[in-house]
Amino acid sequence: MNPHVRSTGRNEPWENLQRLIQARDKFVLPAFIGSLTATELTLAVSRLSQEENTRLIGLLSPREAAEMIGHIEDVQAVGLIEDLPPEEAAMIVAELTSDAQADLLGYLRDKKAESILEAMPEKTAGAARNLLQYPNKTAGGMMLTEYVSYPDNHSVQNVIDDLRLNHEAYIRYDIQYLYVLAGNKLRGVLRLRDVLMALPHQLVTEIMSANPVSVNVHTQLEEMRNLFDT
Repeated sequence: MNPHVRSTGRNEPWENLQRLIQARDKFVLPAFIGSLTATELTLAVSRLSQEENTRLIGLLSPREAAEMIGHIEDVQAVGLIEDLPPEEAAMIVAELTSDAQADLLGYLRDKKAESILEAMPEKTAGAARNLLQYPNKTAGGMMLTEYVSYPDNHSVQNVIDDLRLNHEAYIRYDIQYLYVLAGNKLRGVLRLRDVLMALPHQLVTEIMSANPVSVNVHTQLEEMRNLFDT
């Protein structure tokens, strides 16, 4: 960690954040935000005025803003996004994971959410609209549309090669599991740990967890909790 990013004096995190906003320091500001815990960041943002919030978003790239929004409370995220022009808001929302997009858009006023969706890339907006149709406390409302899957005839080496080749795209997915498909049908689940420990020539079907438990998009949260408890 850069020793100059976090204060070693008596300044509170929000005081340092305000100072960086006032200085329009685009270099140190993202690093400082990244050095804060979610609790510190939530508290720091809560201390900002609306004008400071607007200036903060303007000093961050869309991806940096999206990363920050992913670590603060939903009500704060809405406050940061709702006053932005739709085009600017759309660039930030497009950088969020699909479930975060649906959550944030769901909290916005319908007219504002629609204006942002219209300004987003068509494919991304379509995925967000699809998730918005499901209530929050259902599997559909909680699911991610970003995932990594492989045909059931792939080897471990094929998987590793693909992960390395596409690491910049996959890094946003927070991948813990990979999925094995036969056509469009789910056959099994791969843990990253098992992939790394397997021999390169092994087929993914040899190391996958077969016949995983699944639910449909309308399954309620309470039912899913009970499923995991059994």
